[in-house]
Amino acid sequence: MHISSDAEPGAIDADTAIFTAADWAGTRPRTRTIAALLPRLGRKPKQTKRILLEGKIAEARRTLAYAFEEIRFEPSLDVAALSAAADTLASAMSLDARMMLSLTRLRSRHEYTYVHSIGVSALMMAIARLLGYDAARVRTMGLAGLLHDIGKLHVPLEVLNKVDRLTAHEWSRIQSHSERGGQLLACIDGLDPVVIDVARHHHERVNGTGYPDKLAGTDISEEARIAAVCDVYDALTSSRSYKAAWTPAQALGWMHTSEGHFDRRILRALRTLIGAFPAGSLVRLQSGKLGVVIDDPESAATQPLVLVSYCTLARRAVSPQVRNTAADPIVAIEEASAWPGAVAG
Repeated sequence: MHISSDAEPGAIDADTAIFTAADWAGTRPRTRTIAALLPRLGRKPKQTKRILLEGKIAEARRTLAYAFEEIRFEPSLDVAALSAAADTLASAMSLDARMMLSLTRLRSRHEYTYVHSIGVSALMMAIARLLGYDAARVRTMGLAGLLHDIGKLHVPLEVLNKVDRLTAHEWSRIQSHSERGGQLLACIDGLDPVVIDVARHHHERVNGTGYPDKLAGTDISEEARIAAVCDVYDALTSSRSYKAAWTPAQALGWMHTSEGHFDRRILRALRTLIGAFPAGSLVRLQSGKLGVVIDDPESAATQPLVLVSYCTLARRAVSPQVRNTAADPIVAIEEASAWPGAVAG
């Protein structure tokens, strides 16, 4: 996507079962407790979990990079390897969805296409679970997410990463990636039609203003409507050469005000997944302090850390301080326009 100007079921207790580093070394994953890993790694459970999640992301990125290079030269894909990568991401999301989604936003610009696809894949599987998809369909959604942008192989990098305003021809080249991706994947034997559909139609919009086929409403498959939401959310919350990353709160806010673009049921599922108080939300605490929710994957979804900088009772700025909302609960989400000068920057 080029942009210019609602707890996840089946969560696994991190102290009960976890994949080890062997999971990303190409060997068969083994189940072990974090307690057994700590003496070897010398780290706390949350630090260990972060290392394991980073490993899963790295493994999926390597598999995807290889697949993209392979298909440049011949219409062939190792579907089994890509499905295994989707399984790896699914296990990571089951381990800690919030931390996983936070980590996928940490990417360098040169690896954007790969890690964007990983982020979209993880989001699609998580939303599919929330919507009641069975395990096989969730896996297919993961594979579809990994391959949704494969048509960008035919778009020059200088166009994908252009900082300045795109010309009409360049925008047409970018829009062509969804049709080209669908055509490319249609040549792969044994590929689930859902994967091809998502590649072609993840830029369609509910009101019919999308591309390439200007489908509307339920003429767009639910899988493609899920992909559309996940693609835009991940793109908005990512840093690119031509834009700064938006906070989750900003992205969700913009998507909810974009009438007719997205399936509202799927948007609600995304908000459930991201949490009640997304990073970047301006909130008021029980103490009267005003602050911004910090993007900390290790804090609880309903009790995030907040950087306070204003007192609503005294109506003045205070020294910035990180507050634990388990001790000082959030009582309201505020609009920044109602508190001019309350948040610096």
